[in-house]
Amino acid sequence: MSWLASCFLLPKRIVKDIETAIRRFWWGNGEGKNMSWVAWKSLCCSTEYAGLGFRDLYSFNMAKLAKQAWRLAMNPESLLARPLKACNYLQRDFSSAMEDHRPLAIWRSIAAARPSLDSGIRMRIGNGRSTAIRGHPWLSGEGNLFLFTPRPISLATPNRVSDIMDPLAGSWNTYMVQEMFWPVDSFRILSTPIGGEHIEDRLFWPLS
Repeated sequence: MSWLASCFLLPKRIVKDIETAIRRFWWGNGEGKNMSWVAWKSLCCSTEYAGLGFRDLYSFNMAKLAKQAWRLAMNPESLLARPLKACNYLQRDFSSAMEDHRPLAIWRSIAAARPSLDSGIRMRIGNGRSTAIRGHPWLSGEGNLFLFTPRPISLATPNRVSDIMDPLAGSWNTYMVQEMFWPVDSFRILSTPIGGEHIEDRLFWPLS
């Protein structure tokens, strides 16, 4: 079960049937239908919140797939990542890969867990060359990790974080940042640490 949940998105019908079997066993030793005195959602809560810690299979499945997605993002040259990249996102990196019109089953399953992963990951800025100003979560602080400042329609704007840096000084181009972005964004940009010219940008998980 754990291996399948790590590789494939389990059909909702199968998840429901398994949870139904668990409920029947818990409330009546699997013999016929019995009264469920407590909602299944409540039983899946931890004991700290008056639950019994039963595993929510859908959440378990999503967590396992998100873990595989994280491995693909952190190890793009691994034995698993290389064939998936060749078949599904050859011309893109994992952070910008989209589901193709004919994806492999395992890639379609991993893609289903991408929203859960994307809600927590961030970019740690090194030289800023591989991080999009408006496409990646890279700003420091809590809450919204993207810019509030809208993109100007008539003016050419920088696309990469490296475009708003001063490479000679190894810091932000303060004048450009304050001119192009709202004060709330300027403050967050200037508060974001820079790794250095010879350090690549990379993903990290701030919640661990």
